[in-house]
Amino acid sequence: MVNGLRRCAAFVSLGIVCAASICFWFLTSPDPRFLGATFALLSVSLFGIALEVVESDLGFSLAVTMVTVIFGFGFYLALSANGLGLIRLRKCQIGSRIPKYELIQRVTDSGLRVWVPAESDRVGNAPLPATPYFRRDLRLRGDSLRSGFCIQACPDQKIQ
Repeated sequence: MVNGLRRCAAFVSLGIVCAASICFWFLTSPDPRFLGATFALLSVSLFGIALEVVESDLGFSLAVTMVTVIFGFGFYLALSANGLGLIRLRKCQIGSRIPKYELIQRVTDSGLRVWVPAESDRVGNAPLPATPYFRRDLRLRGDSLRSGFCIQACPDQKIQ
C-alpha cells in the first residue's frame, strides 16, 4: 500500500491542494460560482490514486465506479455553476443575489442626477450615483464620478 502511495504522489498532492481549496472556499465564500472546477480536479486525483493503488480486480472495479460517480457529480457541479465557463449561465439568481428595488431619479441643485429608492431606504444594485438619503445640495467635486462628491455650502455659510 505504501509503495502504491509513493507511485501516485502527484495525485495525492493534487488531492491535498483540492481539499485545502474546498476548505478555503467553504470558509470564505460558500457559493458554487466561486468553487470553479475543484470538485472535478478532486475527482481526477481520486481516480489517479485508485488506478495506482488498487491491484485486485474487484477492488479496482469498485474504485473506478466510485471515482466515476464522484467525477460525474463534480463535473455537474462545475458546469451548473458555470465554473468552467463552458456553458452560458442559465440561472440568473446565481450572479444576482442582491435584491433590486424600485428606484426614481432625482436632480440636485447642481444638476446631478441621483438614483433614490422609491419606497425604502435601500438602493441594492442601483446604477451610480445612488443614495438612500437624497440631499439637494449634493454635487460633484470635478467633472466625473471619479472625482467624488461634496455638499455645497450655503452662500452665507463660511467653509472652515
